[in-house]
Amino acid sequence: MDNESLQHIKDQLFNKKTKDYTNLTFFFLIFSMFAFFVIRPSLTTAFSLQKKEAALKQTEIQYEEIVSRIPSIQSALEALRPDLPLISEALPKSPDLNSILQDIRSGSTRSGLSISRMTVNDVSLVGIPKPALKHMVVEIETDTTYPKIIAFQRDIHNQKRLKKVTKFEILKDGGIATQSGTLKVKMQIEGYYL
Repeated sequence: MDNESLQHIKDQLFNKKTKDYTNLTFFFLIFSMFAFFVIRPSLTTAFSLQKKEAALKQTEIQYEEIVSRIPSIQSALEALRPDLPLISEALPKSPDLNSILQDIRSGSTRSGLSISRMTVNDVSLVGIPKPALKHMVVEIETDTTYPKIIAFQRDIHNQKRLKKVTKFEILKDGGIATQSGTLKVKMQIEGYYL
């Protein structure tokens, strides 16, 4: 290349118009890097904070609803306070096997029922996490009359401790009818506790 063409290129590179375009290009390049590395994280932070604010407002509304229900729950609890000892008797915190067996014995005595056999199925005495309402099963066998067994069932249902007859079988005793009307009865009684 000759000197004249080099001079022409130098003139073109260093003229005012070319300098302005070069400065403008560098400005946009620097501004875009600034926008990407400084403005973009700020905007994403602002948007995420807005989402968190909306979620916290929703949580605050839910908490306010719960807190507004506390006085009505407290008043209901105050109304039920006299009955709480009855609930504790109906559903004790432990199996309290002796009391349920005593309840069954006293019910059989009051109804004139003679229990020939009483067995208790497995009862968890260790604090293993189980459902909120636990139960134990007591099986009894007796030879009695129909009115006595009905009286016994009524007595069991009228006791304070929560119990339920889950199985009631009248067994044949050799298939022979007796004049006394004696029935061989097998029952399962569930006693509940917390």
